[in-house]
Amino acid sequence: MRSRSENNDISVHAIAGTRVVMLGLNLKQKDDESGDSSPSTTLSAMLSGLTVAEDANGADIAASESSLPEKNGQSPSHDVFVGFAIDRRDISSGKSASLNFDGRPIQKFHYGDYTVVPGHQYEYSVRRMIKAPSRSRYSFFSRPKYVAVGSPLVVTVTTEDPSTAKHGIYFNRGAAGSQAYAEKFGEFRKWHRVNKYGTPHWTSTINPLTIPDPAKKKEACAWLSRGLEEALLEFISQASDSSWQLRVTAYEFTHKEVIHAFAAAIERGVDVKIIHHVKGSHRPKTRYNDVVKDKDGKVVKEWVPDKTTSDTQRAIDAVGFQSLDHARIWHHDTFIERHTSSIMHNKFIILLRDGTPVEVWTGSTNFTESAIYGQSNVGHIVRDEDVAQQYLAYWNKLALDPPGRSKRHSGSSHDEDAVPMDEINEQLQPDPAGAQPHDSIT
Repeated sequence: MRSRSENNDISVHAIAGTRVVMLGLNLKQKDDESGDSSPSTTLSAMLSGLTVAEDANGADIAASESSLPEKNGQSPSHDVFVGFAIDRRDISSGKSASLNFDGRPIQKFHYGDYTVVPGHQYEYSVRRMIKAPSRSRYSFFSRPKYVAVGSPLVVTVTTEDPSTAKHGIYFNRGAAGSQAYAEKFGEFRKWHRVNKYGTPHWTSTINPLTIPDPAKKKEACAWLSRGLEEALLEFISQASDSSWQLRVTAYEFTHKEVIHAFAAAIERGVDVKIIHHVKGSHRPKTRYNDVVKDKDGKVVKEWVPDKTTSDTQRAIDAVGFQSLDHARIWHHDTFIERHTSSIMHNKFIILLRDGTPVEVWTGSTNFTESAIYGQSNVGHIVRDEDVAQQYLAYWNKLALDPPGRSKRHSGSSHDEDAVPMDEINEQLQPDPAGAQPHDSIT
C-alpha cells in the first residue's frame, strides 16, 4: 500500500510491505527574504553540517546556526532544522511509540520502520525538529535538547496480510538477522576447529537444530524463519483430499518437515508429482581401493550422483508410511528426475483443485534447513489462476526433461530435435512488443 501526504513544511510518501514501512521524507524549500531559492539554501546543503553524533565523552555534538551556509555574508536567522520527529500509532491495537531514539532527530530522507506486523493499520505523525535554544551560559556542559515544531503531518498505511492477499510475501530473517540472533541465542554458541585452504582456525556457530532445550530450539527456528516455513507448510496442507493435486519442482530437497508434508498429502489422497534435480558423473569403479577393469583390461566406470542428488535421495528414502500402497506411490509414482540441464534450480509448487491450477508458491527458497533458517530467502504465494496456469504449462514442459540451453544432451532419452528449455521459456514468456504503459513494471 502507498500513501502520500503534505503540508506547508514537509511531505511524506509511505510505502507499506508485510513487515516494513518505508517513509520518504522531504522538507519543502522556502525562498529567503530576497525571493531567491538557490541551491545553496536547499535541504541537502542545510543538512550537510548538521549531523548529530557523540563525542568521546558521550555528549551530543550538533551543528549550530553558524554551520549553515551564509547568504550575502550573513548567517540565517531562522531556527536550525536538524531532522525529523516521527511518532507511530498502531490503529489496530491503539499502541503509540516514538521512532526517535533517545529523543534525537532522524536525519534521513528515507526511513525504514522494521518493527511493524502484517495486517495492521499504522498512523505516522511527522514534524520538523530543531535544536532547542540555549537557556544559560552553562548549557555547554549539558546534553543539547531537540524539539519538534510545527503541525504534525499524518500519513496512514496498512501493512499487507500475506495470508489473504493476492500476493503473499514471506521473508525470513536468516543471515540478515545474525547479530540480533546472536544476542537472543548466544548462550548456545559452539566453537569448532576447521581447516580452510589447509590452515586451521576456530569458528563458532549457533545452530538452531542442535539447541538442546526443545522450547528454545522451536523459538530459535521460528525467529529465523519469521513465518516462511509456516507459510510453506500451510500452503501444502491446503491440498486436503483427493480433489487436490500438487505439482512441484525441487532443486535441494532435504527439509524433513516439507518432505513429510508432501508425504502426508499422499496419505490424504492428494495427487503429488515432484520434478527434482538428478545429476552426477561417471567415474572409475573401485573395489577394495583397486580400480575395477573388464575382461579386456578397460577401466569400468560407474555413475556417481552429485551431493545434491544423493542428499535428496537419502531424504526421500527416509520417509515411512503406514500403508504399503502409499509407500509404493511415494517411490514409484511421485518423483520425476530432471537429468538433461546442468542444474535444475527451480523450486515452486502449483496447487490445483480438480485439475484446475489455482495458486502458486514460488520464490528463492530451496526446501532445506539452511535455506529457511540460514540464508536470506523469500517465499511468494500468488493466488491467481492465470498465473498458476502459466506455471503449470512450464511444469508440463519441464516434466518431459528437455535439454537446458543446448541440444547436445548426452544421456537423454529424447531425440536430437528436442526443444531446449531456453527456447520453451521464450515461447511461454515472449518479450513484450512496443511501448509499455507508463505505470508498467516490465
